[in-house]
Amino acid sequence: MTKILNEDVNQIIMEIEAMIKEYKAEVNHKYPCEKLTGLMKKCALINQKICRQINSNECNELTNREIEVAKYTSVGLTTTEIAEKLFISINTVEKHRSNIYAKCNIRNVQELVLFALKTGIIF
Repeated sequence: MTKILNEDVNQIIMEIEAMIKEYKAEVNHKYPCEKLTGLMKKCALINQKICRQINSNECNELTNREIEVAKYTSVGLTTTEIAEKLFISINTVEKHRSNIYAKCNIRNVQELVLFALKTGIIF
């Protein structure tokens, strides 16, 4: 069952990423469109089921800046876009992301999106 749920989440994440790219191309805007709300809610529900089935290690407390980086990464902003938005360097964004991955035992952006949904960083 967990494998099926993980496949569902991966499919939803791919749909979200495609919608963000489409929206950015059409409107030249940096934020996801309203259409993503339904997919995000569906992904959150599936993630809750996964979290009930497996023991997830709680990560150490994130700083406010790490939470911001996690949020913007999870909604599809690039490293450069995050750096511009937060008025920090690209290297600083990458370091924050590295800290998030280490603290939370996260290996990739998909896992970061799931973490952000689980913890309410995004919804």
